[in-house]
Amino acid sequence: MRQGCPISGQLYALAIEPFLCLLCRRLTGLVLREPELWLVLLVYADDVLLVVQDPDNLARVEACQAIYSAATSARVNWVKSSGLAVGDWQQVSSLPPALQTIRWSPAPLLY
Repeated sequence: MRQGCPISGQLYALAIEPFLCLLCRRLTGLVLREPELWLVLLVYADDVLLVVQDPDNLARVEACQAIYSAATSARVNWVKSSGLAVGDWQQVSSLPPALQTIRWSPAPLLY
């Protein structure tokens, strides 16, 4: 498909939907008690924001991406991705190898 084709956005949305559904099924995300809300991901166009509370979910993200990649040959460019570590997170070296290449930033201190 040529770049700029008017149908490319719709085709991308159809192609990425199985990956997003897989992530929603496999990740626990962030559970907010009031109001009861379960937040796993937010998507706008080709930008995806994952919300992960449990570090074990990061390994699941990598596994989901491997499954999706095997089926579609599509890949996430982790080097172009960025992350925000909020709370008591481990060192980046304890993350799955692919996720170590993300540009991780510490959260600002709020007083």
